[in-house]
Amino acid sequence: MLLKGISKSHAITWLVDHVSVDYHQVYTVGDSQNDLEMLTDFNGRKMPNADAVIKRAIGQTTPTVSKLIESILKKS
Repeated sequence: MLLKGISKSHAITWLVDHVSVDYHQVYTVGDSQNDLEMLTDFNGRKMPNADAVIKRAIGQTTPTVSKLIESILKKS
């Protein structure tokens, strides 16, 4: 449970700003409704087992986090 006004997206935003990373370089992966904000705020990918809300809201799926990392590294 997070404090009111604090979310996964809020924490990621703080970290990205703190280390001066471009927001477009941040990828997030999730499967449930508490992930929705971070998935929409950053390059979100849903897991195959995502709940219905996430499946409707997020277009791209990744089979595993390691597969996403591999695809990102191949692009660079």
